[in-house]
Amino acid sequence: MSPLATGDSCFGAGQELHDDRSFESGGGWNATALDGRIAVKFRPASYPWKYNKLCLPLTKNAGADSLVYDILIYDSTGVGGGPGVMKDSVIGVVARLIPNFAVYTWYASDISAKNGTLVNSGCIWIAIRWNASINSAAGKFIAYDNSAATPVWPSMYSANGAAWASSNVAWPTYKAFGLRTMGQTPPPPVAGDSVLVITNDSVLATNLA
Repeated sequence: MSPLATGDSCFGAGQELHDDRSFESGGGWNATALDGRIAVKFRPASYPWKYNKLCLPLTKNAGADSLVYDILIYDSTGVGGGPGVMKDSVIGVVARLIPNFAVYTWYASDISAKNGTLVNSGCIWIAIRWNASINSAAGKFIAYDNSAATPVWPSMYSANGAAWASSNVAWPTYKAFGLRTMGQTPPPPVAGDSVLVITNDSVLATNLA
């Protein structure tokens, strides 16, 4: 796939989503956020699992119809199992033709080659980061689901380097942000690949003169 595909909602086999396929609101930043991040937890149904693609719905209520953002991939070693070590990133993704709310457009990025996307246990966090002080970034939002029947799915935010906090502090009505992924069980090692096994030999060799 191309670095950014428009209209792709990560639908089909291997999809992980936590919304009910509808979005009633959105979360974003005002111009005081020089570094605004919204992270969503992803936990595969089986292990090992390889995340290959990230999709998100964007909408706006003001300003230009484009947004430059970064994708950040974290492990779950943070406080309370939240975002911990940033394992990799996709920098400078450009989304164009973002529509006015309540319409939204899907944007998809290939993350298959990124560190941290192979999960053998637990979960990972994927965040979207943008600089809301840039004029073109003002008024842009990630659509989220706030339907009464939708369970709250873990999301956290950080602004200007502050500690991560639960997204319901900033957006009390959110139930699930629209970030979705596609993935698969990784293939087994290719036949003929060798595995190096190191053992500890406790028998000391005799030094022969």
